[in-house]
Amino acid sequence: MEDNLQSENEDSFDIKCYLSQELINRLKKRLNEVVVPEGICCILVGIGTASNGKLKANECILIQCTQIVGARSVTQEDGQLFSQAYNTYQTTSNVLFPNVRTTPNHHYAMHIPKQVSRWGPLNGISKYGGERLVGILQKLKTNSLNGASTKIDKYFRKSYYVASVRF
Repeated sequence: MEDNLQSENEDSFDIKCYLSQELINRLKKRLNEVVVPEGICCILVGIGTASNGKLKANECILIQCTQIVGARSVTQEDGQLFSQAYNTYQTTSNVLFPNVRTTPNHHYAMHIPKQVSRWGPLNGISKYGGERLVGILQKLKTNSLNGASTKIDKYFRKSYYVASVRF
């Protein structure tokens, strides 16, 4: 049975690779120079190829998806590449781990190409800002205190002003 992560060239995936072939070749040459500390497994020279197994190739595809999501600039092609790579990742994961169910995070990841096309790079979108706000609001003591709502109003007015000045 043919490995569905391989094309005619053993060193490439069926999907377009996010890294150029020249960069991959330079990386493979440099891997021989890497000194690996004792206790850590060796670095595989054929990264992402069928010779290292589907699991390693699947991990390489997931790294590719992560690079696209964390990029500071993205194009429509990156969104399409993510979609194709993530579909390959899910298909291979289902073969490798047939008893593992898809989680909501996997479903959410399928919406990333649409989000990239609408919002651009996703590295600035995170839940940290919301979590910080919740933390600030939780620290405010509002029981039987006059002026607590004034502090909250002042905070929101300041935040709104800062946001409006930025954009």
